[in-house]
Amino acid sequence: MGIAALGIVSVMGENELLYGLCPNSWNKGYGYEAAKAVLDYGFSVLKFACIAAAVNPQNIYSEKILAKLGMNYAGKLAMSGMEKLRKYVLDVEQYNQRRV
Repeated sequence: MGIAALGIVSVMGENELLYGLCPNSWNKGYGYEAAKAVLDYGFSVLKFACIAAAVNPQNIYSEKILAKLGMNYAGKLAMSGMEKLRKYVLDVEQYNQRRV
C-alpha cells in the first residue's frame, strides 16, 4: 500500500513529513489520510513546533495533498543529482487553527 512517517532529513534539517504510495493505492484518498494522521501525531503527541515536506514539482497530486493539509509553500530546495524540490511547511499554530 505505502508508507507515511516523520523523519529528520539532513537536506532540510527539520522534522519532515514523508509519504509514498504504491500505484494501485493512488487516487483513493489514502495519501491524504496517512499524511494527516502523521501530522496529527507529530503535533499532538510529539509536540513538534513545525513540520516540513519536500515535493517534486512534477508530482502535482502530492502537492495537492500538502495544500489540502494546510501546508504552505516555502520556496525551492536544491539537492545534488535531483530536480529542484518545492518545500512546504506547517507550524503548530496553523495546524491548531485548521482543527477548530
